Amino acid sequence: MYVLDGRKLRQGRPFTHNGIQYPGNWLALTSADEKSAIGITWQADPAPFNSKFYFSADNPRDVADVKPGMLTEQDSTAYSLLAPTDWYVVRKYENSTAIPVGVTSFRTEVRDTCEARKVAINGAADIPALVGVSTFGGMNWPNLSDYV
Repeated sequence: MYVLDGRKLRQGRPFTHNGIQYPGNWLALTSADEKSAIGITWQADPAPFNSKFYFSADNPRDVADVKPGMLTEQDSTAYSLLAPTDWYVVRKYENSTAIPVGVTSFRTEVRDTCEARKVAINGAADIPALVGVSTFGGMNWPNLSDYV
């Protein structure tokens, strides 16, 4: 990004410097020497970072502050996956009607996956480890349609 007097210059946008109005195409049409002559410098764009884990590219959040939110996400996901089959559990309780084996297997898999993900989150000692855990390789949430 181009910078002049501490402010970012946007490609295709006009700007004013020392009372002179420069047209929007000026940055595209001038050489590096011409830009430098009026004080324009080039600064690399900041490195991208995941704000869930970092305040900035080089400034990680405290792992103890990030974990609770991730743990809550796992519980919320498990809840939303289990909710469509809750009526089977209520029906069993009220009428003693058996829950289909596929539904029971699915519900067990959701709870097991949730627990495995939470163990992985709790086991991460620092932000880089937590970032690695966050992909949950091999710990994918089950899909109900695979069980019924």
